[in-house]
This record gives sequence, structure tokens and C-alpha cells, in this order.
Amino acid sequence: MKSLKQLHEEQNKLPKVFSEVETELKKIPGVIAVDIGFKQTGDEITDTISYIVYVEEKKKEIDLSAEHVIPKEIYGVKTDVVKITKGSSDNGTLPDKKKYRPLKGGIQISNGIRESDGHYSVGTMGCFARLTSNNHIVGLSNSHVMCAHGGHGPTGSGPGSCIGQPEFWVSCMCCDCDKLGTILNNIRDGVIDAAICAIDSSIEKVNEIEEIGTVMGSVAPFDVGGIQTSVRVGDPVKKRGKTTGLTNGSVQSINYSLVVDGTTFSGQIHSIPPTPTDRFNFSGDSGSVILNSSDQVVALHFASPYKTGSSTEKDGTSVANKIHEVISRLGITIPSGAFPSGGGGSPSLVRGGSMASSISIPDEFATSYRVSFLENQLNKSDFGKTIILLYYRHRNEVRDMINTCRPAKVAWNKNEGQAFLASFVKSIKTPEYNFQTQINGISVISLIDTMRKIFLEFGSINLREDIHNYSEELVKAFARSNNAHKIVEYIAYK
Repeated sequence: MKSLKQLHEEQNKLPKVFSEVETELKKIPGVIAVDIGFKQTGDEITDTISYIVYVEEKKKEIDLSAEHVIPKEIYGVKTDVVKITKGSSDNGTLPDKKKYRPLKGGIQISNGIRESDGHYSVGTMGCFARLTSNNHIVGLSNSHVMCAHGGHGPTGSGPGSCIGQPEFWVSCMCCDCDKLGTILNNIRDGVIDAAICAIDSSIEKVNEIEEIGTVMGSVAPFDVGGIQTSVRVGDPVKKRGKTTGLTNGSVQSINYSLVVDGTTFSGQIHSIPPTPTDRFNFSGDSGSVILNSSDQVVALHFASPYKTGSSTEKDGTSVANKIHEVISRLGITIPSGAFPSGGGGSPSLVRGGSMASSISIPDEFATSYRVSFLENQLNKSDFGKTIILLYYRHRNEVRDMINTCRPAKVAWNKNEGQAFLASFVKSIKTPEYNFQTQINGISVISLIDTMRKIFLEFGSINLREDIHNYSEELVKAFARSNNAHKIVEYIAYK
């Protein structure tokens, strides 16, 4: 089996022509969708990255006209023809009724609607999110979980619009019991199956997932062969669902298609357990979030395919919405790091240290005109676009390592990291200002080199890989100039 590094390198070299390949293949009668993932031979999953072509029915080549035969390779990438699978959402009925306070992710929720036989569906609240409109904390799960059995989304009151943990119910005294809040938004349309609910400000909460710990934000999308994704094929992933608890797996493909209740969901993340006899999820896990090895959210689980030849038994794998699609369409962000004491405010940047020793950037910096201008400059070249992508991909991990990983924190403070950062930010905001290259006998190149070694030792696999691939050019840029705008100009014209 290829190493994860080899798989990443192979995917980085894929031609960025997915849209063109998909368009041409869909011209062939019977082709439903196209994916990038591991090629499967019989029941064996190989380590060959391929274009997976989903068809209504697999036919023998002899029964097809020449123009309808799918090529064995396209742009040097092997193909794999697969019959499109049907599946179902993962609502559950198992009696996991533990009440969690403080509130956290990976636990049971329900809207309380009961069928005539008393049955009601439950699912998982994946994690907390924040509304981009007002920064309020909300709970994130699936639409089919929050709006199960005719739940009507963000209108009305009582069962159907309220979410409870472990379930919502109304007592004989007309008291709303175990209520978290009301449904604010829900979308289920073939791209995402997602919903958010308000969280009552009086409920204590922690930005954690049961059995996993603190959520470290989400991964910004990046390009693999022309597909926008937050994970690569082969990446290790994990989730915590209310039924199966903590499970581990790996990514099988990054543009999966599945028919659920008559709707074809395309562009999904397909994750599998370590062995065919294991389960990555089960009924009731719907709404759980998929995380990478750095505890960053990459997808929102919502369904499982049926086993081959069955229309009822699920295969234990996960089909999940890409988290950047969920974020953009629901108008949310995934907070990184612990909430401040009492919950509900801005996410804390500090765990186990004082604010004085933490990395800090002025609030107005992120939305300043100068930052937008420099991003536009960087977008003029492929390398510049890559640097922007790397910044958004790793900023949360780098910040949190400096604030919470003792070796990184010590190195940052000992090498005047905060002072250099403040000087660099000033150079961004004031183009004629040259940032300091020496502070108390320490050079900015020495700081960069020291932190690079720390990140290579303690960082995630993705961070280490990107440092190996791109850090040398960034060091060269800082060695050439002590002006932020000139450094950006150098990178933009690489």
C-alpha cells in the first residue's frame, strides 16, 4: 500500500481537468456522475487513484458501441466504472438518552415528533457553529435529523421547530423540556443535507466533541485534480456519532454520488472503515461531523450506501457533505479552540496560557483594505494563489499550536514572534514602512527557521507536507526584502 505522502503527491500531480472530464463522460448514455477515488477490483480496494464513473447499469463492452465505451485511462489517469448506489439517511431509534451538560458535539438530539406508535427519530449534533451575520452560536446537524417526521424548520413552535437534547418534549404542565432552541435554517437539495438550530444562551456549552476534544475549526477547500475538497483520497478521518461513538476510517473518494430517497447527492466525501467487517457509522450517527487528524472539521455525515444486492442493509461506510459547501450555504463558520468561560462569546485563543503570551492580531486587520489589496496581488499568479490557499488552510492550526503547544509557544516567545508579527502587520497597513528584521539580537529569518522546525515536528501531516513543498520560496522572499508589499510582489510574480 502506498504511503499517505505518496498518495498526496500523486493527487497533487493530477491534471486539473475534472470539469472537462466530467462533461465529456456525461455525454455517454447511462453515465450519472464522476468521482476521484481509489479504484476497486472485485471486492478489493486498491491504492490506485482513478476517475470513478457512476453508471445506471454496468454493461459488457461487447454490448456497447465504440463511442459509448468508457476509456481505460483519461489524461493518464485510470478509470473505474461503478453502478451508482442507493442508500438511506442514518436516523436512529437506539436508546442513547444521556443528557450532556455542558453541551458539546457528538451527542443525541431530536425534534420530539412521535409517530402514532410512539416512535421518534434521533440523530447527532455534530458540533457548534457561528452565524456569520451576528456571531451567535448554533448547533449543526442534518436537515433530515432536525426536521424528521414532518418537522417544519424555522417556523412555528413546539415539536417540529424545537430541538432538544437528548430529546425535546412537552410536559403535562406545558413546559418545554430539554429544549436547546429552535431550528433556524435547513437545506436538503442534493448538495447538502444540513440544518442549524439556535442554542439558548443559558445553556453551558464547550467547543468540544465527546471522546475527541476541542474542535479546531474547519479546513478551507483546496484543489485536487480540478475538484474543490477539504480532504484527499486516503486521508485518515474520524467521527463521533451518538450510536457508534468514536470511530476511525479513511477517505475512499472525494466526489461521491449516492441516491437517497429518490434524490441524487453528488460531490460528497465517501469514507470507509479500516476493514469491511468494521462500521464507520450506524443509524443515529446522522449529523456527526467528520474530522481530520488535526481535529478540524472536513465534512458532515448524512447517509450510508446499501450493501451490494440489498435494499435495506447498510454497508457501514459514510457519505458526507463537504464542509465548505455547508458553511457557505448556511452562512456559518466553525469555531476553533475553546469558548471563553461561560461559553457564548468569541472563541478563546488561549488554553493553558495567558493572553499576554498568545498570538494576537488587531481585529480590524482581517477586513482592512490593504489585506484585500495584497490578496488581489497574490491572485495574479498560480504560486500566489497557492500561498493564499495555504494561509487559509493552516492559519487555525498554526495559531493554536503557538497558543497551546508548549514547544511552539516557548519558541515563539523566545524568538520575539509577537514583536515581529506586529511589525509585519504594520508594514502591511503602511506600505512605506519596512518591518524590523532584527529584534533583541534575533533575526526574522531565525524566527521563521525555528518555527518551521517546530511545525515539522508537531504539526499535522498536511502542514508538514506543505512546509516541505513551499517554505523555501517564502524564506527567500523574506530574505530579499523587509517590506510586506515588496514580498507580496515577489511572490505574485514567481
